[in-house]
Amino acid sequence: MSDSGASHWLFGDIEAFARSPHLFVWRNAEQGGGLGSFRVLRRRILTTCDQKVAQHVFSSRRDIWKRAAQNRALGIVIGDGLLATEGPLWKTRHAMIQPLLRRGEMASLAPVVQRAAARRLEDWEVRRRSGAPVAIVAETQRLAMEVMAEKLLSIQIEPEFGIRVGAAMRDGLLLLRERNTSMFPTPMWAPTPRNRRLAACRRELDDFVGTHVDARIVPDAVKRDDLLGALIDARDARSGDGLNRTALLNEAKTLFVAGYETTATTLAWMLLLLAEHPDVAEKLQFELESVLQGRAPEWRDLPRLTYTLQVVNEAMRVYPAVYNLARQSIEDDEIEGHPIPRASIMLISVYGLHRSAEWGEDAESFRPDRFAPDAAWPRRSFLPFGSGEHVCVGTHFAYTELLISVAMIAQRFRLLRADKAPIEASPRITLAPKREIFLRLEPLA
Repeated sequence: MSDSGASHWLFGDIEAFARSPHLFVWRNAEQGGGLGSFRVLRRRILTTCDQKVAQHVFSSRRDIWKRAAQNRALGIVIGDGLLATEGPLWKTRHAMIQPLLRRGEMASLAPVVQRAAARRLEDWEVRRRSGAPVAIVAETQRLAMEVMAEKLLSIQIEPEFGIRVGAAMRDGLLLLRERNTSMFPTPMWAPTPRNRRLAACRRELDDFVGTHVDARIVPDAVKRDDLLGALIDARDARSGDGLNRTALLNEAKTLFVAGYETTATTLAWMLLLLAEHPDVAEKLQFELESVLQGRAPEWRDLPRLTYTLQVVNEAMRVYPAVYNLARQSIEDDEIEGHPIPRASIMLISVYGLHRSAEWGEDAESFRPDRFAPDAAWPRRSFLPFGSGEHVCVGTHFAYTELLISVAMIAQRFRLLRADKAPIEASPRITLAPKREIFLRLEPLA
């Protein structure tokens, strides 16, 4: 294990870390042979891009490595939902919510995704005929937000409202990332400009989701077959208690934000990669024609869309929405002969694990064939949804939405870059495109 190279005598490496946390943590860990460290003031932060160390933290010693403050900071916007909690509260909520998102429950999601994707495709066709390119980042966010609004709340959102909420969420996630990489995060009670913007983001989300929660918990409310209805009906297996109003609001906000932001980001990257790799797009379209024969994909079709799944997995490998995961030790530990004192923070570089030597010399390339059914790909170095007990409960939700969305888009259009300028990654809470992605559309012959 080695430290970062040149750093400021007082502040340490905070400037380099804050500037590019996805690249800094990966390169710092690589410099240390898979286990590195850097300094912020007098505090030393550990980094890793080694799958053995990651498994030690996530699985072997998960009893002493808990979610760090970086996760808890999400609570500033979403409250004490699953993403921002730990310990007994998290275990109780997880036991109540995880069954609602099991793979078998996703059959009802498929038609919701179909409808949202069909609406987007019709709008795209109008733009194609006018010769205008499509703003893919904005469009995938709108698609994913429409899916979450219908599946969570049984509503359709107006375009202007979706744009406003999406902008507030993007601003909030960027502010949270800046807060997580700051030496001196300002207490939320201080009325700084950034704190006011974060508070405004939370109010926007509270008002939107809270209105629907309040309408559904009154005695004469109409029951609906959606995720909010399932949350209202969920009960703690031991006490028999349900979620109170605050818990319902926070878990519904968590599902809404996590369910649209990461999926929208992944889909945007995937469409860019297909535009840049026409050979992959052609192979994908061949599978879709063979399996679906011109009809929209249904839930029962997904197991047969094997190459489509490879494309989804490879896009998540190249551009993992969650690029670093933070854990903090509650006891002393030892990793590969190195003593680790209690209260140490470990940043696991998902971005780095997805680019490790285990993936081959072309690890930075987009090559879906590495996920072929007969390929021996390194499963422990593929963590798009995290690992261990905190693995994302929305994994099956995300796969269902991504598979159906990309299949419907690839069935309809050939995607082409509208400009040659590079698209860099911007590490907010998620690894998003730094600027809008404009694609031109061509109808398939």
